[in-house]
Amino acid sequence: MIKPNISFPTLKVTPRNQEISRLLSAAVISNQFRSMLLCDPVSATARGSSGERFLLENKDIEKLGTIRAETLTEFAAQLAAI
Repeated sequence: MIKPNISFPTLKVTPRNQEISRLLSAAVISNQFRSMLLCDPVSATARGSSGERFLLENKDIEKLGTIRAETLTEFAAQLAAI
């Protein structure tokens, strides 16, 4: 049997990427947090979600503040671009 030779790019796991993943996961789980994140990403990040805090550097929080999105999909796309 011939095995296909398929390779997938691997994402580099960094503390920043882990925190961004946690942030987006919280937005998926919590309607309230998602609404806050879409309206005011900086405040939402500072407040956290369900007792969880997000450990992002100031430069990353500033970048979040530049995002203007109406949906989480739009937010994630803009986040991936910065």
